[in-house]
Amino acid sequence: MFSDHRLTIEDLLRNGKVPSPIQDGITPPSFTGNLRTLTAQLPLSERIARPERYEALRDARRNALEIFLKHPLDSGTLAAIGDLVMAILEEPTWVSPMHSLMDDDASPIIDFEVAETAVLLGWTLRIAGDSLKTVHPQLTRRTVLELRSRVFKPILQHARLPFIKGKGSAPIAICVDLVLPAMLAE
Repeated sequence: MFSDHRLTIEDLLRNGKVPSPIQDGITPPSFTGNLRTLTAQLPLSERIARPERYEALRDARRNALEIFLKHPLDSGTLAAIGDLVMAILEEPTWVSPMHSLMDDDASPIIDFEVAETAVLLGWTLRIAGDSLKTVHPQLTRRTVLELRSRVFKPILQHARLPFIKGKGSAPIAICVDLVLPAMLAE
């Protein structure tokens, strides 16, 4: 599927299966031409009809960001990191699409997907840090603000979240995951 190391939207979204760029040996030089695919937002109607396709795109986005963070931070890599971070920040929710397609301030959900996204963005801030300001002067600040509003503020305002009570799926993993971005981003 990746013999020419080029991703298409259909490759990413076929049957909701996410190719692993790391396992398939895709490196940033062969990945950069497909950032437009990874940073595109699917229409709401498609996310509702086929949430597995949206989940595949989100997962591929995060896999790509993880790959770029492992490479030297030259201008091309920083631009790709900036594009991917912005695409993640613009997602209507970080919750698994199987649970919700939009955030709800009155009833926030902090699941494993939210925690893992927070960890990835925390590491992005730690690794790329002020270098992200060369992409856009507000990108680092916007990332911290999104972490605060989507993760830290709901935790502080809603003590009834299942993972806080030790309930739901992977509550300990979620708690542990959320400590790291708090340390890295704040």
